Amino acid sequence: MAEDSRRGLILMALVLLSAAYGAEPTKKTPDELIELLKSQDANIRRDAVWKLGQFGGGRNAAALEEQKRIVAAITPLIKDPENSVRYQAFTALDSFREVTIDAVPALLESTIAAEARDQSCIASVLSRIGAPALPKLVAALEHEKVPVRKCAASALRQMAIPERSAAIPALVKLISREQDAVTLAKAMGALESTSEAAPEALEPLTKLLDHPELEIRGLACLLLGQLCGEQARQQVPKILKVLREADVDGPGSISMRWSGAAIALIGVDEQQAKEAVPLLIMRLCDKRYLGDGDSVFSHALARIGPVVVTEVAKILNHENVRARSIALLTLGRLGDAARDCVPAIKAAQSNRDLKTIAIFALTACGPDDPEVAAKIQDLLKAPKPNNDESTLLYALAFSNKGRGLLKDGLLTKKQATCVAPLWAGIAHPENRAILVEALNHPDAAVRTIALSGMEISAREHFIAIPILREMAAKLPQESVERKALDKKRFSLANSR
Repeated sequence: MAEDSRRGLILMALVLLSAAYGAEPTKKTPDELIELLKSQDANIRRDAVWKLGQFGGGRNAAALEEQKRIVAAITPLIKDPENSVRYQAFTALDSFREVTIDAVPALLESTIAAEARDQSCIASVLSRIGAPALPKLVAALEHEKVPVRKCAASALRQMAIPERSAAIPALVKLISREQDAVTLAKAMGALESTSEAAPEALEPLTKLLDHPELEIRGLACLLLGQLCGEQARQQVPKILKVLREADVDGPGSISMRWSGAAIALIGVDEQQAKEAVPLLIMRLCDKRYLGDGDSVFSHALARIGPVVVTEVAKILNHENVRARSIALLTLGRLGDAARDCVPAIKAAQSNRDLKTIAIFALTACGPDDPEVAAKIQDLLKAPKPNNDESTLLYALAFSNKGRGLLKDGLLTKKQATCVAPLWAGIAHPENRAILVEALNHPDAAVRTIALSGMEISAREHFIAIPILREMAAKLPQESVERKALDKKRFSLANSR
């Protein structure tokens, strides 16, 4: 989803560098340069645009008025027949972003006849104008021309500001009726990146589970999980259908990951589990897919709960070491429910490639084991545990006894080493409850320690976004802690 933004910025950067190389600082006035924009020579036009761009930056009233006049003069050049002139115009408009608001209608209209790479540049420029452009971008979502709607949706996807949530109703309306698949995907991406709950999206997203394009169906699965959560439980059979249909050779790979993520976020009932477990196990063991999204399937199986233990344990005999590794990770996430698997987990420690993850699983599933229990108390006091010690600590968040130790260490003893494991295990509701208690604690030192360990792996972003939203809702509205969680959630949502 971020590809359009990167492409537009790279193109504009290249033009800026090529124009600036060897160029002398301008000695001409804005009026003289504006006159040069009419030249028949493309190089002169490009050079004039570049030099006009140097007049950005002033903030007093007179400077802003002059910048508006320059923007008005540059804007027609976004349709210049020469590529270099157009891209220089995009770059210049971006440098005047505070006053480029007046150019928004022209930028949007220009997409109708623009090349694809020009459309990317335009979306990038629009997104960087920020909140002032929101009303016009939201209105453009209802434009009769596909390129305009597509550009507006793309700009909203790239516009990383909290105020963008105001566009949610318009985006939901757009995905309920959009026929163009590219525009639809961009609108869905914009909706996802708001990171806000959107129960009103349940119906249109449900309909998109039957869309002819697999990528749209997969993205609909993910959004149902992130925006609607357990309210989408009735749609699990269709989500499983997407997971079953997704093929790893092509766009299905990402759709498979998205549909697996949806199961992790939504959960399944007892009847749905009968279909979900063997399907997730099959995907988890697919050699073509291992190492890409397998952590998603581990989360999904752990969310389903104890009924998966027997089938996951069988994977410990799989021929592929990566499959065995993810099986150990899943058993660890299941914690106390997988206690009977301790002997098999111990046996896995003999494999050098599995030793670390086996230590994690053993600690999570059997914290009372003599080989583990002796180390734990000392580790909780360690200022900087090494990698193996950190693995033991993280595992504590997945067993009842381990959580008790982490909770006591954080809330009573104020041990900073107790925090990161709880954040790593926020998929489990009991870990979330401990963190929320700490973030609401009357002792400011406890609150500070709880925030200091808020690190979330890139592979966990998909599941962390709605969880952070849920946790923040349990904190005081204007508290530092709630703002920190909201900021983290927003950052994660805009990092994909």
